[in-house]
Amino acid sequence: MKLFIPIKKESQRVSGKNFRQLPTGKTLWEHTINKFYGFEIFVDTDCDDLLESLKKYKHVTAYKRDAGLIGHDISVCDLIKSCIDRYSLTGPLGQVHITSPLLRVSTLTSAFSYMTKYDSIVSCNEVNTRFWRKESY
Repeated sequence: MKLFIPIKKESQRVSGKNFRQLPTGKTLWEHTINKFYGFEIFVDTDCDDLLESLKKYKHVTAYKRDAGLIGHDISVCDLIKSCIDRYSLTGPLGQVHITSPLLRVSTLTSAFSYMTKYDSIVSCNEVNTRFWRKESY
């Protein structure tokens, strides 16, 4: 199973969030890379230090993000397309965020099992209530 993980050096809202240390002593990115050891992982990053650190992981293909795809206004869809084109990827490709450390491997494994029947899967929570918003005029 293939996973795409974008990891940028600087976050617009939370400084250094992808490199925050967990109580285990590992950073958020290390936690995720280690958790998904059984997956083929593609990491798109703009961080040279991270590229160097990722060399020790056999299940990870890490590459430098194209200059035209660096910035806070870039869609993750453009990053995914760039990865697919760069490596001529075919078949199912999952995308996860480093900032979801509680995501379970079993959740992704289950999602991938549906890919024989569907061409895409999105996770969400069922909410059975009304949502109201105050309109400002």
